[in-house]
Amino acid sequence: MSTSNGYPAPAPARRWHRAAAARAGIACACAGRVVWLLGSRCVELLLPSGELRQRRLHLSLKAGSRAVADPGRPGHLYLLENGSSAIWHCSPEGVAECLTSEPQGRCFRASLGSRFLFCGRKLLVTGTPNQGAHSPWLFDLADRTWVRLPDAPYAILSSAVVASPSEICILGGWSKMHSCHGFLQRFSLKTGTWEVSSSSIPWRRPGAAAVQTAGSHDTLVAALGWMECDGTVGHRDFRLFRRNGGAQRDTCSSSRLVALAAGQVEELARLPLADSFESLGELFHMGHHLVCIGRDHVQIFDQKECSWQTWPLPEELSRDESNSWVKHCGSWAVAFVTEYAELTAPRAPTGAMPPPALSAQESGWFREQKKAEELLKSWEGRFGDLAKTVKVAGDAALDLNEEYSSMAEKVQVLKGEHEELWRKQEAAENSMQLIYDQQELLSELLGHLEIELDLGSTAKKSRSSLRLEERARSLNMQLDELTGQARRLTELIGAQGPSDPMAHMAHLLAAHQSELDAVQERLNASEEQLKAQEASLM
Repeated sequence: MSTSNGYPAPAPARRWHRAAAARAGIACACAGRVVWLLGSRCVELLLPSGELRQRRLHLSLKAGSRAVADPGRPGHLYLLENGSSAIWHCSPEGVAECLTSEPQGRCFRASLGSRFLFCGRKLLVTGTPNQGAHSPWLFDLADRTWVRLPDAPYAILSSAVVASPSEICILGGWSKMHSCHGFLQRFSLKTGTWEVSSSSIPWRRPGAAAVQTAGSHDTLVAALGWMECDGTVGHRDFRLFRRNGGAQRDTCSSSRLVALAAGQVEELARLPLADSFESLGELFHMGHHLVCIGRDHVQIFDQKECSWQTWPLPEELSRDESNSWVKHCGSWAVAFVTEYAELTAPRAPTGAMPPPALSAQESGWFREQKKAEELLKSWEGRFGDLAKTVKVAGDAALDLNEEYSSMAEKVQVLKGEHEELWRKQEAAENSMQLIYDQQELLSELLGHLEIELDLGSTAKKSRSSLRLEERARSLNMQLDELTGQARRLTELIGAQGPSDPMAHMAHLLAAHQSELDAVQERLNASEEQLKAQEASLM
């Protein structure tokens, strides 16, 4: 079964006794709501109807953080982030804004035992871990700065706190060095001094809540966390047994509602269910009722009728991934938002005249209120449908985002491969350029070598060939000269007569033949040298 906004319907809650409600004349109207926040979830329990609502926040709140509602602006919440001093403002629409700068967000480390509440128009934090167990801090919303107050005489971690613009009252506390104590400590914001009461109350479970009520003696009402005891608090018959962490369901375990005035402790009532108050240090007024928001239950005390109404915590709060210790000390941030005061109508005595009829102005006001309620219901349904649409669109956007993320990863892989191939190509191009340069250098070297060795192409002639040709031309010229000399000699012999011409001719021819043989030998020797040079060059 689901509600109009698409979330599961709340579990059935225990109701007040109808007779007591009828005697008190309480109108069945919402007078407040308990708000739990964790991560991006917000769970609300409407009181006294017990209706459960859920919505999403535009932030992600850490487990163990603390929250407080702005009494001057209904629906506005202030959040203290666990492990830091960062303050966030959350609007009724669930939009969050950080109010602290980076240095202001690191002034101290808020812990599971820190108390967070309003002090006038400032925010108060009591107790931080380790050396800050005695330290209170004030945050000025106007200046958005933290101021550390003087340390308390006793530890103020996991205490009950009441604050006003002039005074801070802290009841009980805990530290690693001194365990639990039940002293009442008052700090005056005017004088800046602490005052400790001489009497102490029984204090076993950290996180009991307290609230200061209006009265002639400024009565302080406190809900003591469950403890193993017998008798009435403040009487001689009261006995406090040894602490037992596993005895919450035992008959001797109980939580007590007490009042402190003028140094005296008086027990007002016994809570129907034993509970502890680790996650916050306050009780809340709802008309003449006191709202006790514990670790396991929500319990309301009617101060007029001395009756109780209880609810178990919503099942949605069990969907928590925090570790066991954080769950034990309160992983959800808790706040109480006052909607409007209760409408009470005292019963008319028997035989009395009926109440006068409402005036036209009052009737018009009620009609306008009814129209406004109907309009709010209509808008609530529309917002529920819109929330469903936005959720579907958000899921689709998440799927698309995942797809884009996978594609982006593939693109990154391809980009890496492309860059690797590009580097390889550049290396190959550099290698080819180096080989080309080496070939050019070798070609130039070969050209210079050919020039030095006269090894040209077949179209050119070497110097040795040219020298041989010149030698052959000179020899031909010498042969021509010898032939001419022989011809002239023959003519001369013929002109001298036949005096033994043949002998003289033979002599001349023999000389000429020897000259020709010498020239032939020189030619053969030159050809041998040329062949030897060509063979050595090859």
